[in-house]
Amino acid sequence: MPIYISASELLLGAGDFLTIYLFGYMHRTFCEKRKYMIDRPWLVPIIYLLDWCMLFCANLQEIPPLNLLAMISSYLIPLFLVYYVKSFRQLTNFLFYLVGVMATEIVVGISSGYLNNEMGFRTQYERITPQTALLMNFIEMILVLFICRFGSKEKDRKSDNMIFLLMAMPFVSVALIVVDMFVLAVGKYENFNSGQFLRMAVLLVIVNIAIFVILEKYTELMRQEMELVQEKLSDKYYILNAETDPNYPLMTTRLCKKGTVFREEALKDVDCELGIFLDLYAYDNLADGKFAYSRQVWSAWFWSKLLILRTISHPYMSLTGWKRTAAQAVCSFVNGAMKLFHISPRWIYKRCIRQCRKYDDKETKRMGFPCDTDPNWNTVEKVKTYPLVKYPFEDVMLNFPNDIDGILRGFYGDYMELPPVEKRKTHYPHVLDFGDGINVAK
Repeated sequence: MPIYISASELLLGAGDFLTIYLFGYMHRTFCEKRKYMIDRPWLVPIIYLLDWCMLFCANLQEIPPLNLLAMISSYLIPLFLVYYVKSFRQLTNFLFYLVGVMATEIVVGISSGYLNNEMGFRTQYERITPQTALLMNFIEMILVLFICRFGSKEKDRKSDNMIFLLMAMPFVSVALIVVDMFVLAVGKYENFNSGQFLRMAVLLVIVNIAIFVILEKYTELMRQEMELVQEKLSDKYYILNAETDPNYPLMTTRLCKKGTVFREEALKDVDCELGIFLDLYAYDNLADGKFAYSRQVWSAWFWSKLLILRTISHPYMSLTGWKRTAAQAVCSFVNGAMKLFHISPRWIYKRCIRQCRKYDDKETKRMGFPCDTDPNWNTVEKVKTYPLVKYPFEDVMLNFPNDIDGILRGFYGDYMELPPVEKRKTHYPHVLDFGDGINVAK
């Protein structure tokens, strides 16, 4: 009777199956599942099963660089297909995992003899014993449990700037191991110093553990600081935006007063808590080039209006007559189409944010908020803003742009004169309650 799979291949397949399961465990710990996948739970195990087949087939080739590429792909593919990736924390955690696993395989592999440079530093899985496989699987499980237990569950981008700095160490560690393995793979070295190679792997693990602890400590301190600020204001105010409430259809952030209600006519059917508010506009870097600027602001503007249409089928318009009727019909059709095809507000919001922040990692001459009625309204030259100057406001000193008069005139013209009555606009209230339970809008 022919044997189609050897004992070593069976051990390899079982180990790869455990790896895919641990990847799924990390995904579930740090990410939220996409609505599309929640509605189709049968699709998730199929994706992970195909992921396992890819990893297993790649590992059978016994080529370390290919094995590494397959491992990275088998983590990232289900991560982006099944889950929302809201920050770079998931990628950072995987880099720390990758360093630990690669170092473990090097130490155990060289010690047991299934990883050597006799044939160009190829992996020889037929030399794997059940004891070796169990040891590596046990270390892998401990590593994942450690990351999931102590890794931050923060799902925002507030600490991403620090994460980019700390990602350098695990990235460099992986690069060092890959480069060394590649050098060993292109030729045989009789004077190969396995002890030195092992010491490098152990040292990299120790350094990365220290970096991981520093990263999580930093995130915890940042979270505590934010909680202290929120505690001081949480009894009076609350933050409303698309991050805190997915039903909020605008790209602005509102600082709302608790106990009050200000439900505008345009937002009367929106299912979120709307109080009397102060609008907060986030200004992002805008491109310097004319074409790049137009593309960025109009793309962001388009996605912001699509976000409104996803929630509100008949948004407020200043049009009249047949133009208003035709525009409302188009808006109603677009709203129905997006609901029919299960296009989530979150998906639209992420694409709008991506356009708004497109140049945040580059130094530009202007900044702005392109998601207003006109995408060019809130564009400001940075030289008119910085350096900031302090002016008294009631009993405190606040920072203001250095050319606040020029900025206001660019926005409103002669802002010291009231516009004609027919050009004045306001937020027309559907419900307005100052906290006494009386709707003064009636």
